[in-house]
Amino acid sequence: MISISPSRLSVGGFTFIELLVVVSIISLFASIFIASFNSTRGKAKDGMVQNYMAQLRTVAENNHLAGVYSSVTFQRVPYESGITPPDCVIQTGFEAIESNLVKLDQNIRVMQGVDCATTNAEKGINIIKQTGAGADTSYFAYARLPSTENFTGIARAWWCIDSSGNSKKVTNLGGTSIPPAPPNDVTALCP
Repeated sequence: MISISPSRLSVGGFTFIELLVVVSIISLFASIFIASFNSTRGKAKDGMVQNYMAQLRTVAENNHLAGVYSSVTFQRVPYESGITPPDCVIQTGFEAIESNLVKLDQNIRVMQGVDCATTNAEKGINIIKQTGAGADTSYFAYARLPSTENFTGIARAWWCIDSSGNSKKVTNLGGTSIPPAPPNDVTALCP
């Protein structure tokens, strides 16, 4: 007669090692999914900024009177401090700024995750116009793309539009943190 020792009987279930392997595989898949999701979300925000900047061009052309982009209605939006979008308040004396420009600036600030009180030139919409001879006859405007924020080692990038119809991504500005303004008497175009 064959006898089976109790140590040879199988109780059933999984060993601790098998459970650890399964959990580690699930964790690996979850981390890949989360990284992919965050990248997709950043690219979607970039697309929204690009769309808002295209709308800005329409606002600019609607305010292009007698060959001039008005300094009164078409400029960087100055806000009162301590108020967050969408309840931002324009500083006293600047109420003539085009209302659509204000809305676009606030929408971009929401995409960038900053409030209206942030005066950093890397936030919101920045408008650079030609100076000197032919002042205000050309412009370029830029906004930082949200997917390039909060990462180290990745070049900063902006979406730039200008009065000649250019729209492009601007990166690697030779060590500067923002696109530079053109010299006097030079047409303002995306760098």
